[in-house]
Amino acid sequence: MSSNKLTKACNIDEIMENECVDIKITENKKQKSLFAVKKNGSFYVYLNSCPHIGTPLNLIPNKFLSHNDNHIICSTHGALFEIETGFCISGPCINKNLAQIPTTIKNNALFIKIP
Repeated sequence: MSSNKLTKACNIDEIMENECVDIKITENKKQKSLFAVKKNGSFYVYLNSCPHIGTPLNLIPNKFLSHNDNHIICSTHGALFEIETGFCISGPCINKNLAQIPTTIKNNALFIKIP
């Protein structure tokens, strides 16, 4: 059973507009790979796992966005996801979603709630 507690992911000033950061969280001795995106002043956090075959989305640290910064891209098969919703609009997992992680901002830090 999960504790559903808030965990600090990073300071909000670590993420610039249209950029992402890798986040590693250890919970119950298991490491989870997540990433945070800042778009139009809002923050979005997702599990770093493509719904197609479960591979990490990025090959290079902190590189999750398409060349024009308009979508999250899976480096394995090129699937494109909406930043705000995690919904796949193109690629082998079309109409599926990235697993979004609930967030809150407190004291200039981004906190996540691991379900």
